[in-house]
Amino acid sequence: AAYHPTLGDPRVGAAISIAGPTSLFKESFFSKKSVPFLMLAGDADVIVPYEIHALPVLDVIADSRLITLHEGSHTGFSGGVRYFRALPNPDLLGCYAVTGNIEEGEQDEWAGLLGPENIGLDYDAETGLCENSDYPKTMNVLRQQMLSKVVVAAFFQSVFEPEESKRQAAADYLRKVAPEELGDLSFE
Repeated sequence: AAYHPTLGDPRVGAAISIAGPTSLFKESFFSKKSVPFLMLAGDADVIVPYEIHALPVLDVIADSRLITLHEGSHTGFSGGVRYFRALPNPDLLGCYAVTGNIEEGEQDEWAGLLGPENIGLDYDAETGLCENSDYPKTMNVLRQQMLSKVVVAAFFQSVFEPEESKRQAAADYLRKVAPEELGDLSFE
């Protein structure tokens, strides 16, 4: 919605990806429009691996920020997962649901759905989707969801708050205060 040349919406003034799969988007996909962008991701994400999808964002998307939830999972961002908070890593269930519902070769059928490769897409990009069979221990999903709400609210306030001093305070909160006070997240 923020960057697509034909499916995008020009009213979008800022974008957040919460543990989104970004490896198939090349730098050229993001180069035609600049909006403040935040990637919120967990470094223990087994479904959409942090190293493949979150870390590269800073080099690929102009005006981007990365908030990392240390020991954050992918499934921990979803609503109904609170019932699985006792699991050491809820991505075990997430990977079972994702890979159990994708037939052999079905992923190839997704190629082309977002448009042709010449708009900056790489349908052959590595995804790492549930490839790591090591499920590291993750933070409590209720904490992960609370942190996510705080981060999303502060980011949008840092962009859309009419008063400059409040926009700056929200940006400073994300950049400095939250990492110091909360301890289990970092800002880049």
